[in-house]
Amino acid sequence: MPTDQFETIQYIELPDSPIYVTEHRLRLYESPDGSIYFPHVPELCGQPIFGPRLLATIGWMKSQAHCSYTTIEEYFDDVLKVPVSRGYLSKLCTGVISGSLADAYEEVRRAIAQHPQLGSDETSFKNNGRKNWVWCLSSAVLTVFHIATSRSRAVLEELVGDEFVGYMNFDYFSANCSFAWNYAIKAQYCWPHLIRDIRFLIEHPDRKTRVWAEQLLDRSRRLFLAWYRRDEMSETGLYRSLVRCRDYGVVTPDSRPAAASSFRMRRCSSIR
Repeated sequence: MPTDQFETIQYIELPDSPIYVTEHRLRLYESPDGSIYFPHVPELCGQPIFGPRLLATIGWMKSQAHCSYTTIEEYFDDVLKVPVSRGYLSKLCTGVISGSLADAYEEVRRAIAQHPQLGSDETSFKNNGRKNWVWCLSSAVLTVFHIATSRSRAVLEELVGDEFVGYMNFDYFSANCSFAWNYAIKAQYCWPHLIRDIRFLIEHPDRKTRVWAEQLLDRSRRLFLAWYRRDEMSETGLYRSLVRCRDYGVVTPDSRPAAASSFRMRRCSSIR
């Protein structure tokens, strides 16, 4: 006997053509002097040939999927059967697609400084022979990229502001140190940069410098061993372990080698 219940089985397939084309035909007219013209339609002038969904697809492929313009061009040609040049794709991404995200970008840029912990880094590139920097600010849920003509502290003052009181994670480049020293932020400097310099000093020709660097590297190992076990310890136990790592084999100023004065070590971790 049939029941009112059903077992649902689905099969998924693409249509023969995943796109549709809207074509506008404008009647041609001949002027008294014999020239041919067609009516001016403002709605059709200056608009991209792709609709909003296809523009969003291009933007997603370029940003989230990290596709090159060549890859997007090949996808459009092979899959969608729509020939398009890389130059036009670039024009769309840097023009209409980028412009459509301007309001959302400004909203995220204003919100990023409200988070209690931020990471910051920058890298250089050249545009028409002129040096620029791409700055990246990230929190647990937001990431902002900003192109600037400067690598100075002013960029951090613009993006983060002078009222930020949270934690900043960055390397000890002078602009970062200056920003940390001049405002009420808590700086956590980059450990990989520090450990790289410590490893460099282990190869130093001066024996006292090598011994000092080995002690620092050993203390770093102990610190991270304790940190990796943090889920197994209580908050008090973790604090006690970190303090013990901090105070283990303390290198006093009198026992440091002379080469240490030129070492770019900053306050990479503070335990209060």
